[in-house]
Amino acid sequence: MRRFLVIVFLLFVAADAKASECREYALLHDFEFFVKEYNWSKGRVQINLWDSPAQIMVIGKVLPGLQVLILDERIGYYKVRLPDVLGGVVGWVKKDFIEKVIPKDPEAIDCG
Repeated sequence: MRRFLVIVFLLFVAADAKASECREYALLHDFEFFVKEYNWSKGRVQINLWDSPAQIMVIGKVLPGLQVLILDERIGYYKVRLPDVLGGVVGWVKKDFIEKVIPKDPEAIDCG
């Protein structure tokens, strides 16, 4: 039974590693960008995470420089998921706040 559980665990880890090749990530701009472009003071730089592109409610705030998983895209916004260590919260962030998009691995098979 223990051997079976180990094999299942290893298959799960391998599948998750393969799935990560099929994901697209984004890196938020750093502190300096917001200080320079928006004249924000360094101590007050936090990026709003919205419930929708309509910006009805702020559901969280994140610090610059964070890497997030891209789930969807709308005009001017990305729907992102925060890392698990930050609760895995899903929300919308302005595209202007994204420094770069880390594309899916073009060599990955079965990215669909």
